[in-house]
Amino acid sequence: MSAPITSFRPGGYVQNGNGISQNHTTGSTYIQGQAVLKPSGVYTPAGNGYYRNQNTGNVYNPTTGSYTQGGNMQVRPGGYTQIAPGIHTNSTTGTVYVPNVGVAKPSGVYRPMGNGYYQNPNTGNVYNPSTGAYFGR
Repeated sequence: MSAPITSFRPGGYVQNGNGISQNHTTGSTYIQGQAVLKPSGVYTPAGNGYYRNQNTGNVYNPTTGSYTQGGNMQVRPGGYTQIAPGIHTNSTTGTVYVPNVGVAKPSGVYRPMGNGYYQNPNTGNVYNPSTGAYFGR
């Protein structure tokens, strides 16, 4: 299986009332906690603010705008503790996180790719330390 491909979708959601938001740029409707209706299909909750299209397996986060094709999504446990200005550690995963610089994990170094996401250039795997989402092969 190839590495996941993460891209960031343009535009933002505008609240229409009753918990329904629309993204006029992408033609998507977002019902928080329930579903995202996109031209490519229906996305249902997958955890931590992410929604998965059951037909394609693709994952979308309407808050960050990230859209990931391929790969398996996992939500990594634990949280980060600041140990010095701008340096955070996660004792559960053995990870060091420096915002906008990189994430050092036992599996390698992840570099910023935008919108709070970091990618391992050797494996192509993608990680977001804020949401805990990890997209791997």
